Amino acid sequence: MSKTFLIALLLAPSISLAAFDRNLYYGLQGDRDVTRLQEFLTEQGLYSGPVTGNFFSLTLRAVKAFQTANLITPTSGYFGPLTRVRANDVLASQGVLGSYITTESGTTEVVTVPPNKSLEDIIVAQERQIALLQSQIAELQKLVQEQVVQGQTLKQIQTQTMPKTPPPPPPVVDKSEVLARAEGPFGIGGNNMPYGVYHLYASVLDASGKYAKGVAVSHNAPDNFHTTEADAGPRTTDDFGSVNWAYVPTSPSTKAITFSSGGLSKTISLDVKP
Repeated sequence: MSKTFLIALLLAPSISLAAFDRNLYYGLQGDRDVTRLQEFLTEQGLYSGPVTGNFFSLTLRAVKAFQTANLITPTSGYFGPLTRVRANDVLASQGVLGSYITTESGTTEVVTVPPNKSLEDIIVAQERQIALLQSQIAELQKLVQEQVVQGQTLKQIQTQTMPKTPPPPPPVVDKSEVLARAEGPFGIGGNNMPYGVYHLYASVLDASGKYAKGVAVSHNAPDNFHTTEADAGPRTTDDFGSVNWAYVPTSPSTKAITFSSGGLSKTISLDVKP
């Protein structure tokens, strides 16, 4: 990649700041901003899971830890305005807020400009990285070619010495399942909530293990619960395959709540403290 092209990329008018500029929440999948959030939380020493772009339990726990460490009242893991502002402040203080650029291949990347670094320094560093990557690619291609040759030789030997038998069909695994959890209590003592309010979440996995959208989910909450929503009956999963209710208990005890969808069910235990 030439210096002229790199300069054109860095000075392109379509560049926008790579700060966190949208809210993120549990259930997002394959999301570029969730990927950046996981990388940020990893740098903060709060996240040790894989960087997948999926906002599930590990990311949820890391967001709550970041909120607690920065004196933000932990929510249900919602990466909202207050948390985004604090995260952007941390990035700005470290001098790593970058810019989006579009490469020759059409992909979008983030280029960071460290403090006290000139444009020439950045271009030289990028050229070195490109040269290193090209060298690594050449080594990988050589190894792949060697493995291909070895694989062909082994295949010829096996073909000559072993009878051909068709491979068995892969086993069919039904991964359908109801996932459910409860979070809380929140707001204890406020608005006639002596034991707080609890948030109940449920999702349904189809036979392939993917989150099912537009399927009905119901629950058998005990009588001494009442809903803060207008509709306490069955709900339909949204575009992220999730559905939720908010409940206010009227007495302390251990509640067993069963969520059902089709022929699937999941029972959780909710311990309401006095």
